[in-house]
Amino acid sequence: MLVYSTRTNNVATNRASIHKIVDKYPVFFDQILERDPHFVEMLAHMHVLRFGIIVLEVSWIKEMQNWDAEDNRRVGRAMAPIMRMVQTSDATVDAWRSNYPQLDLLFDEVDGFNEFMLVIVSGLLRDNKFGMLFRVRYVESNNIFSFFRFSLTRHHTQLWRRPVGHKCRHRY
Repeated sequence: MLVYSTRTNNVATNRASIHKIVDKYPVFFDQILERDPHFVEMLAHMHVLRFGIIVLEVSWIKEMQNWDAEDNRRVGRAMAPIMRMVQTSDATVDAWRSNYPQLDLLFDEVDGFNEFMLVIVSGLLRDNKFGMLFRVRYVESNNIFSFFRFSLTRHHTQLWRRPVGHKCRHRY
């Protein structure tokens, strides 16, 4: 939770505070940094609360050790649109992991990495007003559209089911 408690909406500030925490706890982060040298960049972009629209791709054949800062930026920023589409932190981490199969290396080989990500994502889900508004609005709009679709379909079928020989009073 220490990493998330220093979160801001500025990437440079996030990067500096995460570097301090990485230096303070080298036992855990050294395992991560040897597999992904630019992991701090990924976390710094992930911590910025934004309304993400698309999940950018990273080459599937590129090993995580060869990811540059741009690749890590893409993976970190991908958390925003994924968070809008799911309800729980478990589902968010699973969806994020399935979009970037190279992350399996961290989840499988670094002890405690899954719990580390769950804590960060649960904080992001809690604090991200864009995701909460989108999820609530999406459910409300689906209910409203289904009501209108039902009532329009019902009206449409009643309009065309006139008795044979009935003269329509409507002008077209």
